[in-house]
Amino acid sequence: QNRGNLETMMGAYDLDVESNTTCGFPSETTHYMAPPMGPAPERPIIMHAVVARTTDATYLATLTIQTTEPDNPTYLSDSQEIIDGFQMLLPSS
Repeated sequence: QNRGNLETMMGAYDLDVESNTTCGFPSETTHYMAPPMGPAPERPIIMHAVVARTTDATYLATLTIQTTEPDNPTYLSDSQEIIDGFQMLLPSS
């Protein structure tokens, strides 16, 4: 559903989705192009989403990284480091 919303509601295109895990929970990293919005030009976006279920609740954590300089070496290494270092910790019972 999230992918469909990106395409239909936001106008995103060129979606590339990778299923993975974060802290043992199922996650997805999605790379896509976003259309211009207000002062923001067309730009590539990386979205990382993690879902965790407990007996009492379902939690969703997302992070979004975007730039107007997608080939910048610092952006490339830093954005990957942010995704790789992302942690999801559930509240204690």
